[in-house]
Amino acid sequence: MTELTGDEETFVADTIAATSTTLPPQPREQHGLTRGEVIDRYVVLSELGRGGMGVVYAAYSVRGG
Repeated sequence: MTELTGDEETFVADTIAATSTTLPPQPREQHGLTRGEVIDRYVVLSELGRGGMGVVYAAYSVRGG
């Protein structure tokens, strides 16, 4: 791993500080998952509920465990 010089370290820190406060939040996808969609090893069965922090789905693990 390459170490940063003092100037590079300052540049990176300044860039992070500037962008973390000025970038608008990214829009979230509004559509939900549908029955039968596969996410990694899970098959979506149904939506259980949704709220301010997200959506909860019932899903089945195709690998078990």
